[in-house]
Amino acid sequence: YVVAYHNSNRIYIRRFAADGTPLSGDVEVSTGTTNVRPTIAVNANGEFIVAWEEGNRNIFFRRYDSTGTPITSQVRANVENFSQTAQYPTVSINSSGEAIIAWFFQTGGSTGTTYARRISAAGAVLGGDLALGTFHTQNYTPIRMHLRDNGTFLYVRNSALWNSVGQFYDTANAPIGSIFTIAATASNRTRTDVDMLPDGSFVAIWDQDLFGTVGLEVFARRFDSSGVPLGAAVLVN
Repeated sequence: YVVAYHNSNRIYIRRFAADGTPLSGDVEVSTGTTNVRPTIAVNANGEFIVAWEEGNRNIFFRRYDSTGTPITSQVRANVENFSQTAQYPTVSINSSGEAIIAWFFQTGGSTGTTYARRISAAGAVLGGDLALGTFHTQNYTPIRMHLRDNGTFLYVRNSALWNSVGQFYDTANAPIGSIFTIAATASNRTRTDVDMLPDGSFVAIWDQDLFGTVGLEVFARRFDSSGVPLGAAVLVN
C-alpha cells in the first residue's frame, strides 16, 4: 500500500509491503511550497495516482507504476486557471490505469461548482473541465468519485439540507439516470465516503450529528450497481 501526506506544504508518498514493512523512504511528489490536501488511489495492479491542491487555486496530479516509479511529472488537472478557491480534490483509478479527478471551485457567495477531469492510463489529461453541478458552500464537504473498469463513474456529494446524493455518469460523461439519495435526514452530515465492489455494487458511509442527543454517529448503507438501496442504513459505531 501507499500513503500520501503533506509536510511543510510539500506532498510526499511512502510505499509499504502488506505486513507494514517500508518499501521506500519519504518520496517528494510535488514541486513548490504551497501544496496541501493530498489524495491517493491505488488499483489492483499496484499502480497509483496522487492528486493535491496547490495554493487554493489549482489541482495537480502525478501517476506512478506499481514499483513507485513516476509515469508523469506533476501535471495540472484543471484547464482553467482558477482565480478563486479550487479545493478538496478526490481521485479514483480503475484496473486499466485510467483515472478521474474531481474538485470543487467556489465561485463566490454561497455557491460553487464541482469539476472533474479524466486521466488516461499514460497520465495524459483528456477533454476539458467537466462541470458536475453546483453546490451550496455551507455543504461543500469533500466529494467522492469511483471510476469503474468500463469507464463509467459514480459521483457522490452532500446536497442542500445535508442530504448525501449520488449520480452515475457514462463514458461520454453524460448522466445515467437520475440523482439518487444515499442518506436523507435533517441532521448535520459532514463527510460521506464510498467504496465499490467488482460487480459495481457499493457501500456508502457517513457521519451524522444528531443535534446533541448522542453526538456524531457513523452510518453505512449498501447499494446495487444502479444505486438502488439494499436495505436500510445501519449504525456502525
